[in-house]
Amino acid sequence: MAILTVNAKGTSDMVAYDVCGCDSWRDHWRLHSDSRRTTCMTIGCNNQVQVGAHVHEHGRRKMWIIGLCRGCNNTREPFPVDERSGWVPATYKPGCGCLATLDEGDTVYENLDSDERLILVEYLSSPYPDTQRWLVESEDTGEQRRVTLRGRKVRMAD
Repeated sequence: MAILTVNAKGTSDMVAYDVCGCDSWRDHWRLHSDSRRTTCMTIGCNNQVQVGAHVHEHGRRKMWIIGLCRGCNNTREPFPVDERSGWVPATYKPGCGCLATLDEGDTVYENLDSDERLILVEYLSSPYPDTQRWLVESEDTGEQRRVTLRGRKVRMAD
């Protein structure tokens, strides 16, 4: 089902890190939508997702964040988006859930693009804000290693 969509005005100065702690609106969209989609959500566009775009359904006020290419993000005309999945409400605030709270025994992916599941074995240190050093074990190989996890980049596993 096509949803007629328009880009929200006045959002280009909003920096994700300052608002919610994510490195970008694309990272915010990926984290909260759980979408593995790589192509722009605009019907007929096969470009790669490059931004998390602030949009409205045409004729409505509620703001959403969806994955678009830069070209579709810059259009002023309404455009069709092919699905409701992958839409993230733009109701962000500090601590919106982007900064993962990690505990021993949790299973995570090291970053938003990783497919390797890691079991957190032992907390080692927190050298910088929102950064944690962990001893982890690969669920696939059983190999243990030390990694530095950036909280807003960690994706929790099911």
